[in-house]
Amino acid sequence: MEDNKKKIEELLLIALNEGIEKAIKKAKQTNSPYVLDEFHDRLVEEIKKRKQ
Repeated sequence: MEDNKKKIEELLLIALNEGIEKAIKKAKQTNSPYVLDEFHDRLVEEIKKRKQ
């Protein structure tokens, strides 16, 4: 489970620094529904936070 958390953090950094499309592509490549879902949730939270 710790590996998943680390992967999600890496995906968030990629999304913020290199683009969301690239991060989504990498998230899909994990073949992990958990990682994809959690990444989506965290990304939405981050975008909302930055819009405030």
